[in-house]
Amino acid sequence: MITTPTSSLDTSRLQRPLGNKSSESGPSLGEGRKDVTERASEFLRNVGQDIDAIGNEYSSVFEGFISQLPLQQHVDLKFLMFRLDFTEFYSQLRV
Repeated sequence: MITTPTSSLDTSRLQRPLGNKSSESGPSLGEGRKDVTERASEFLRNVGQDIDAIGNEYSSVFEGFISQLPLQQHVDLKFLMFRLDFTEFYSQLRV
């Protein structure tokens, strides 16, 4: 059986603090377009960073999984390794 390490993604960044609900309920009446644009830009930047972190973690776990395939004895995992090699070989021929 292949095991994967626990998620290293910092989930505390994904949880919102309980205080300051006025800033979470959306733009207030006094907030201008520039403020809304700045908040949206900051939000998108943070989401982009989170997606990058998730992508890096996924790549790391996937590479670990692939590196463990040759060591497995189960016939289905051996077939998966064969299929991945086969697909890789023919995808390089098209380039």
